[in-house]
Amino acid sequence: MFYTSGKPEAERFKATKAVSSITHAHTWSVAACFLYLEYLRNLLGGMEKKAAYAALRNDFQAGCPYIDATALEKFARILHEDITALPEQAIKSGGFVVHTLEAALWCFLTTENYRDAVLKAVNLGEDTDTTAAVTGALAGLAYGLAGIPAPWLKTLAGYNGILSIATAMT
Repeated sequence: MFYTSGKPEAERFKATKAVSSITHAHTWSVAACFLYLEYLRNLLGGMEKKAAYAALRNDFQAGCPYIDATALEKFARILHEDITALPEQAIKSGGFVVHTLEAALWCFLTTENYRDAVLKAVNLGEDTDTTAAVTGALAGLAYGLAGIPAPWLKTLAGYNGILSIATAMT
């Protein structure tokens, strides 16, 4: 995502599709990855999380020339509705790519900090590790390292190595 953030949309999509397709080549999976990375790009650009979501919805209102309209329609609850208006019981977390993206955005957008976002994702049940990981990336970018609870960091296997790599990337 950092590599593609300043590139034109066509190039961002091409790179997303190439990487996503290594493990998830289905059109819906590629679309989900592209939507997710476009949202992260908005956050990386300094947008507040709700403004970033509004921008994502606006950017995809007319469709996307790289994503089949039928595939993009699978993301209607994200793009044409307000995912944050849905009650918890309407959010699924079973591992299906559309549900994972919906759940991660819902958890992130309906909380105010890293801890609450990730715990909300875990508490949805079902495919908790995937949903929490996707949510955690959103929350990590938005709230930074300081936003992650210190006790969680202390128990993270390989924390010093991860920190070293992340520091080298900045």
